[in-house]
Amino acid sequence: MEQKVRLHSSRQWVGEPVIIEKGYAEVEFFTFSEMAVDERGMVNNNFLLAPAEYAATLAVNENFLFVEKMEIDFLLPVRIGERIRATARLTEEKDHIYKVKVEIYRFEELAARGIFYIKKYEKHLLPSF
Repeated sequence: MEQKVRLHSSRQWVGEPVIIEKGYAEVEFFTFSEMAVDERGMVNNNFLLAPAEYAATLAVNENFLFVEKMEIDFLLPVRIGERIRATARLTEEKDHIYKVKVEIYRFEELAARGIFYIKKYEKHLLPSF
């Protein structure tokens, strides 16, 4: 399926789409040194949200999307240099609001999971420059 959303996202920071299907997407992402919070290389959890959000919006794959809410449970720490895979499945659509279940894996272990609530607008939310 052709990607319609987040076309200008930095693959370094949000990952690389590996699957985009109607209602489902997967993104692969490698953590790197600038994400570390300590000398042991633990990654700040905020950096896991970018590939998760990317996968969620790709599962919807429509223009003019805005993530209005997310509920995330972090289950395992992630270290720099590890491969992350974010999976996203559209579970509900009502009144231009999409509910997307996201799971974030560190190798094959579930590291985080959550729900993203994404709203589709008729036009871009920001005014032109």
